[in-house]
Amino acid sequence: MQFTYPSFSQQPTAAQMASSPAAALWYLLDGKLTIAEQGQPFLQEDFPLFRLAALLHHWQAYRPAPLDEARLVIDEFEASPALTIRRQAEGITLSWGSAGRDVSSLTVLESEFARAGQVFLQQLQTDVQAQLGVDVRPLFRGIPF
Repeated sequence: MQFTYPSFSQQPTAAQMASSPAAALWYLLDGKLTIAEQGQPFLQEDFPLFRLAALLHHWQAYRPAPLDEARLVIDEFEASPALTIRRQAEGITLSWGSAGRDVSSLTVLESEFARAGQVFLQQLQTDVQAQLGVDVRPLFRGIPF
């Protein structure tokens, strides 16, 4: 499993980062995200990268109980497309859809999900540090999921 993006499609300005780095990244850091399993794309969308990173960070830090789920709505509207991550006995299920209807679904081993999430977090931290001069790790602490 892989979470990848070639570059940021939208990013905050220096002024936005200076006033509130967490908010600027939360609302303005987007990229063309690909989620793939064994080289086959499951999802390819312009996606809020910092929100996904915060969700993955939270998921790894607190390891939800079986059947717990996290839902990431892209545009902050309930009817907008959403990525749902659910922990189940057989692994982690990712679902993509809108208005309560899943368009596609994928189940992977929890270890694969954790490894892919960690690689994504490291890449995003590196890219944000290099391009925006901000260490995102402290920003994850105050984000509720």
